[in-house]
Amino acid sequence: MPSPFLQRARFAGARVLSVVAPGVAARITRSVFTTAPRIRPMRPEEQALFARAERGTVAFRNYRIPTWSWGNKSAPRVLLSHGWGVAPAFFGPLVERLVAQGWNVTTYLGPAHADGDPPRTTGMTLVHALRALVDTLGPFDALVGHSLGAGMIVMGSKIGIGAERLVLISPVTDLVDHTDRFAGAMGMSRKVAARMRRIIREEVAADFKPLGRDWDELFETCVEAPTLLVHDENDELMGVSQSEYIVQRWPNARLVRTQGLGHVKILRNPAVVDGIAQFLDASPALQARAAANAAA
Repeated sequence: MPSPFLQRARFAGARVLSVVAPGVAARITRSVFTTAPRIRPMRPEEQALFARAERGTVAFRNYRIPTWSWGNKSAPRVLLSHGWGVAPAFFGPLVERLVAQGWNVTTYLGPAHADGDPPRTTGMTLVHALRALVDTLGPFDALVGHSLGAGMIVMGSKIGIGAERLVLISPVTDLVDHTDRFAGAMGMSRKVAARMRRIIREEVAADFKPLGRDWDELFETCVEAPTLLVHDENDELMGVSQSEYIVQRWPNARLVRTQGLGHVKILRNPAVVDGIAQFLDASPALQARAAANAAA
C-alpha cells in the first residue's frame, strides 16, 4: 500500500494534471474507470456450490461469457446479474435458497471480469451483454441484480430486458454523480469527469445510443413489473437515493432499507435473502407454474 505521503503526492499531481492537461487527465481517468477489477478467488463452500452447477457459455462479441445454472429446467427461472468487480459467487446464499424453493437459477461472469478477457468495458456494453444472455438462455420469470448489475436491468428495460418480477439490490441509477465521485477520488476535477464521460460516450456510441442521448438519460425509465429494491442506509458506494430514484418513478416498486450491511455484505444477509425469496415466490403466476411442475 502506498505511503500517505505518496498518496498525497499522487492526488496533488492529479489536481495539477486536471488543470494543465485536462485531456490527458480524462483519458487516464477513463482507462482506470473502464478497467474491471479482478474478482477474488472462490471460497471452498463457493467452489462446492459452483461445482454442482451446469456450466455453459454464451457468445457475445469477442467474449465467451461463462454461465452456471442450478435446479429443475422446467421450474420458474431467475437470472442473477452481478455488479462491477463483484463475483457471482456472492449470490451463493440466494442461489441455495431459491433452488431449495424450486427455482431454476442462472448466473454468469460478465465481460472483462474473467481471466483472459480484455480487461476494459463499460456499463453500457454490459447491458447489451445482458441482453445477449436473456436472448440466448431466456426467457426468465425474474431478474435479480446487484449494484451495476441492477443498474443494467434498469437501463436494459429500454432494449427489451424484463421479467415478471425484478429485484434490484443496491442499484446504481446515477452514473453522472458516480463518475464525478470516482474522478474526485483520483484527485481529478469534475470537468475532467465530464470530459471522460464524453470520451466514453463517443467510444461506445453504438451501445450508448439505444439507452439514452447522454449520461443523465440512461436510467430514465418507467417499468410496471413488481419490483423489490433493497438498499443499505450506510452504503457509502451507492447512496440509498439511487434506489429512491426508482421508487419515485416505477409505480409497483417498493424499497426495503437495511442498516449496517453496506454495499456487498447485503447480498449474504439471511434476512435480505429471505425477503427476496418471499417476494419472488409471491407471484400468482409463478406459484401456479411451480405447482404444475410439482404435480407433473
